[in-house]
Amino acid sequence: MSDSRWRPPDRGAERRTHRAGRGFCGRRRPDTGHWVFTGDTGPNPALWRRLAEIKLAHLIIETAFGDEEQQLASISRHLCPASLARELAQLKPTQPALDVHITHIKPGEETAVMGEIAALGLPHRVHALQAGQAMQF
Repeated sequence: MSDSRWRPPDRGAERRTHRAGRGFCGRRRPDTGHWVFTGDTGPNPALWRRLAEIKLAHLIIETAFGDEEQQLASISRHLCPASLARELAQLKPTQPALDVHITHIKPGEETAVMGEIAALGLPHRVHALQAGQAMQF
């Protein structure tokens, strides 16, 4: 009979979970670097201090609103493209370009928000996550 009870994640050398402030988890891949998922945190200095300490390969981060709703984004602790750029600017200068996966875009705003992000000219590969998309790291 199989044991289907929940078990905490493996804490071995191949996989590590870190916390920095709110809404942060990650997994280390020795060959490519960490992938990190951060939730609805808005600006998060503790996150960026921690990310400066690791080799980062993938970042999943929300950008809920377009820049025209920057005030609403700030009040609700979400990001907009301008605040996303300010957050990403906190990565260490030696951080190679990484895959940035955008999540939590408000329905119907995907094209506008991704267009505003593209216009920023970020040095990273930025993609919008799609419903049902499977990611393998």
